[in-house]
Amino acid sequence: MRARIGYFDGIGNAGELRENVGAHAPEGARTVILLKQEKPDFMRRQVLTLAVGSLLSFQIPCAYAYPEDQARYETRPEVIAWAREVSARTGLNERSILAVLSKARHVKTSKRLMEKASGDMAPVRDWRLYRRRFLTDERIKKGAKFMRRQAEWLTYAQERWGIPGSILTALLGIETLYGQSLGRFRVLDVLTTLSFDHERRSAFFREELAAYLVLCKKGHFNPVTQRGSYAGAVGMPQFMPTNILKYGVDLDSDGKIDLLHSAPDAIASTANLMYHFGWNKDVPLEWSCTCSASHAFDLDAGGIAANTTLQNLLDAGVEPLEAINAPATTRVLLIDLPQTDETGARDVTWFIGSENFVSLLKYNRSYFYAQSVAELAKAIEKELTEESERLFF
Repeated sequence: MRARIGYFDGIGNAGELRENVGAHAPEGARTVILLKQEKPDFMRRQVLTLAVGSLLSFQIPCAYAYPEDQARYETRPEVIAWAREVSARTGLNERSILAVLSKARHVKTSKRLMEKASGDMAPVRDWRLYRRRFLTDERIKKGAKFMRRQAEWLTYAQERWGIPGSILTALLGIETLYGQSLGRFRVLDVLTTLSFDHERRSAFFREELAAYLVLCKKGHFNPVTQRGSYAGAVGMPQFMPTNILKYGVDLDSDGKIDLLHSAPDAIASTANLMYHFGWNKDVPLEWSCTCSASHAFDLDAGGIAANTTLQNLLDAGVEPLEAINAPATTRVLLIDLPQTDETGARDVTWFIGSENFVSLLKYNRSYFYAQSVAELAKAIEKELTEESERLFF
């Protein structure tokens, strides 16, 4: 279905509209255009709304109903002003933008999950529990299978962008279990809700919504039916729309950046993103170490940037647990992974992170997340080695 035809470029006469909608409607969709004896402006709105509904036939679950105090998005002054501004800078038709937004539904669940992830509702940090969730036998074995099947594309990506295939595989494994869990929320609903009904980072989500509409015009997504995460991320690598526009790669050369179904595109796009995030193929990801809480406090070497040097950490009393083959001036950060053991005692696992660890933090601003990627990559490599040994011995 070529959803972009006759959709974002405004509408002409009824005959043109009927042809554009009817020829490319989903199977089973009804193409009905009723022109009542109403005022011209009303007829135009009626035709446009029916066209959108016919072209993008869908059902709205009751969970997506409007709150009683929530005006429809396409009627709200701030939304209309935003649509006008987006139209001016992207070339999208203003009426078509509003027609799409008329299909958006407020998603309370998305707001609640965003608030939980960033607010006071966040649970106590526990690396042991987090690690148990992502470093599972299923994720490791499926990762090894993914690497075998996609060996050609992973090798190409590593040669071109310098990102190890195991790291790319681990990212896709943690994000969506290699494309198995792509998200259950309608992207249109999520991005619209977070753009206009959620004060925190509303400017950010409005940019993502604009990028999403541009991608829809280019034919990458059906604007109404596409699903993703509760934050609006899409595809195997769970890219936000702006990152798809900036870093998406059509590696299989089918004329479309398909992060939903094309492993080559997902691999290449993730590699391109990590390269632009600063991955350095000549530097290790991290080194294990020991450190006291007082030393860590004095150093103030945490955060999400490599804000100190290897020599500074060593001088402050950080003790590596493995050989570090890197210059003393190497920029690093100190990584703390607090956890609770089976007895309820709290302790911390420490690592020295390189600029490559920082690249993972740009993908997701969490030490736990980045360390999960690092350890899953190692576990997948080990699984592949053991599989090879079983074959030959």
